[in-house]
Amino acid sequence: MRIGYSTWGMREVPIEEALPAIAALGYQGVELSVAPGWTTELDRLDASTRARIRELLAEHSLVLTSVIRNASMVADDADESEANMQSLRDAIDLTAELAQPGEPSVMTSHLGGRAEDWEAKRDLAVERLLPLADYAAERDVIIAIEIHCGTMLNLPDRAWSTQVWTTSRLAYRSTRGWPVKQSRRRT
Repeated sequence: MRIGYSTWGMREVPIEEALPAIAALGYQGVELSVAPGWTTELDRLDASTRARIRELLAEHSLVLTSVIRNASMVADDADESEANMQSLRDAIDLTAELAQPGEPSVMTSHLGGRAEDWEAKRDLAVERLLPLADYAAERDVIIAIEIHCGTMLNLPDRAWSTQVWTTSRLAYRSTRGWPVKQSRRRT
């Protein structure tokens, strides 16, 4: 088991300070936030900054446990939806680029929406998530959907029903080489 820290809590701290501080505190892993407004905002990460992040992770023996880019997958506006989905694809590409040998590559997001949108937008979330999952799988990246208060996926029961619902829609798609029905946790 590893103990990690998320740069979500370090919005204004430059990555050159954040990663050494995280390692100095004894953490072994880090989740890298690339949300708008963070010093590591996805659109600000040019090739040299990405290379520097890789160097800092190695220098401080930190495992990149996840790249987090929360963007709504259920936006009603078509332009907003496409921008959000492109941002998530870009976060997947960054996750693949920062992959570390022997470690899973994970991109985390929430579904978005509001708690009361659950019934009305559950199918839409799945329809938008499935092509994103295919995109991630082509890059050997796992998508982790976070249960988050205030969003449509805000309760553990909803997560379970979404897993069953999504799994049934996936049919023969696979996750990291394992058939979906074998890769999900059995209860």
